[in-house]
Amino acid sequence: MELYANKMGYRFNLNKPKTLNEVIQYLKIYDNQPIKSVLTDKTKSPAFIEAILNTKKYTKETYQIHNSFDEIDFNTLPDKFVIKLNNQSKVVAYIYKKEEFLNEHFEEVKKYFDEKIKINYAFVNGFELQYQNIEPKIIVERLYPKVEEIQIICSDGKPLFLTHIDLKKGIFDEQIELNENTKPLKDISSPNIMETMIENAKILSKGFRLVRVDFMLIDKQYIFFQELTFTPYSGFAGKHIYAFYLEKYGKMINLGNTK
Repeated sequence: MELYANKMGYRFNLNKPKTLNEVIQYLKIYDNQPIKSVLTDKTKSPAFIEAILNTKKYTKETYQIHNSFDEIDFNTLPDKFVIKLNNQSKVVAYIYKKEEFLNEHFEEVKKYFDEKIKINYAFVNGFELQYQNIEPKIIVERLYPKVEEIQIICSDGKPLFLTHIDLKKGIFDEQIELNENTKPLKDISSPNIMETMIENAKILSKGFRLVRVDFMLIDKQYIFFQELTFTPYSGFAGKHIYAFYLEKYGKMINLGNTK
């Protein structure tokens, strides 16, 4: 609780969490389902997504999975690809020109991954135990024109609100409350795209008290699953991210018999 007080500037009663941030701190301690580790692992979650949605339509193309950076076979890779870790969303390298990368940036990127793969991310941002027992892997996958990301906060099959991120500008573009008055995202090419993401989020979040379901949106019409995040921002989200939803929806999460 000292870490929370230092980061957020106040203390709260762990037995009576009110905001989403506080609920996440509570769930870190009292809701450590083993399945969360499986679904946090990016080498395992795609199979779950395909099985639960009964389609491969929303999972990204993976080229290689390895135990270390040294095992990557660059000869078989296309000119553009992504290198990332299976247990951390921020450890990633986007390669746009393979030859240039191999000649100019290889050693730098290798050193970066060699260091990051040794880290247990369960304790980097404050007690996120779903990361603790994930065997670290290097994933090499297709590079998509990743322009927008949609993060949908859900509670047991009920989408509460979504955040739209403009990845070109690197900003949280807008937040939309998901209820009977839900408005569509800006300039969506296909009229069913938002409805599809919300329906998929309902299915994927069923059985979890709180989970953020992330999608990648390409050209405002193609959807790819990104990840399931069980402790969004480790429960340290600032109000510039979630605004009034922090308190409004924190009170709506059914904590049940988690203790």
